Amino acid sequence: MLSPVGLTSRWVAAARALESERSDRLFLDPYARFLAGDEGFAIMEQTKANIPGGNVDVFLASLAIRTR
Repeated sequence: MLSPVGLTSRWVAAARALESERSDRLFLDPYARFLAGDEGFAIMEQTKANIPGGNVDVFLASLAIRTR
């Protein structure tokens, strides 16, 4: 079982993986998908379920901009 910090790091890695896979990406993180693992993407799906409309694009965009 991961700690809340560990879960957050997996979620952030999943977000970085998705940005890295975009054709117009702001950065490339070749390790993000590996670091996120299934847990990171599962957390992202849970997050979508808790946001009206399931739109996490604002969160993903802010992460990408801060990383860049």
